[in-house]
Amino acid sequence: MQVMTYSKLIHEWWPWLQQEGFEPLPAWHQWRRKTEFGFQSIIVSLMDLPDTEEQFIEVHCGLRFSAVEQLVFPFTSTLAGFRDNSLT
Repeated sequence: MQVMTYSKLIHEWWPWLQQEGFEPLPAWHQWRRKTEFGFQSIIVSLMDLPDTEEQFIEVHCGLRFSAVEQLVFPFTSTLAGFRDNSLT
């Protein structure tokens, strides 16, 4: 079995994601596409299954509505430095 790494995954998915308007954010393991209301994100995690040679690729799709985030941020426990990156 060939082990997938995040770098390999970016290389494989990048042409399609770029065509769809997403930009990579490797430090966050995600791709983002700006929208008129904030941004859309695709968050990817790779997991090795213990005692096997199998892996999971876990994909989460997220949306940020900036107006909502600005309204509710004072009432959340989100770290201040993460404010511009939180998802709705």
